[in-house]
Amino acid sequence: MQSILEKIRYIPKFAQLKKKNGASFIPSIIDYIRKRNKNKIGLSEYFNFKLYDKNYPEEYRNDFLGSINQKIYLDYLNPKHYSLLAGNKYLTKIYLQSLNIPTSELLFVFDATASKSTKDILTNVNDVKDFFKNKNPFEFVCKPLTSSHGVDVDVFTGWIIKNDNVILTHINNNEIPLEIYLKNDSNFKTLIFEKRIKQTGYINEINSSSVNTLRIVTLLFPMVMQRFLLLSLE
Repeated sequence: MQSILEKIRYIPKFAQLKKKNGASFIPSIIDYIRKRNKNKIGLSEYFNFKLYDKNYPEEYRNDFLGSINQKIYLDYLNPKHYSLLAGNKYLTKIYLQSLNIPTSELLFVFDATASKSTKDILTNVNDVKDFFKNKNPFEFVCKPLTSSHGVDVDVFTGWIIKNDNVILTHINNNEIPLEIYLKNDSNFKTLIFEKRIKQTGYINEINSSSVNTLRIVTLLFPMVMQRFLLLSLE
């Protein structure tokens, strides 16, 4: 559940919707509340998937299957340990590698809550700085350890050292100090850094920033959901 402070951070986004969508502040909030009450849509989903955009089909805006309702399906269709495994990118990578299934090369996991740093898991900023200085990674991808739908995935094309600080070079040419990137407000993020995989030439023309070239958006239809709930109770 989002904290009050996290919710407050979305207030300016509602104010900006008038420029994007022509909707004023209060009607936009009412629109979100209706979707939250009907389909348990979160604030991040409302903005990340542009559910505020009335130019999108009403079926998409009104019947979007959010992560809370997705979990009902996942819990029904998958054993618990499968969901846990698929929800953590590091565990998934270890499992796939144990089956000799190729994965992108792991650089490290950054987790400030871990007890101490290991070869794969780094727990503090200084250890991450030392990794960059000693391993000199070239292009790499960074993403939250447990996120989905490509949310907050970043591609970096290099890095430099300025005044003993590591400065990351984002694919959009922005320069981001490492310590700032590793934090979310006052708290540290939990992130996985991997070597960047590049598409083949033809697919690269479709999407040059990622190997995810296809997304399936699932719609929630009330009758299907009703039948599903009945099945789960049988």
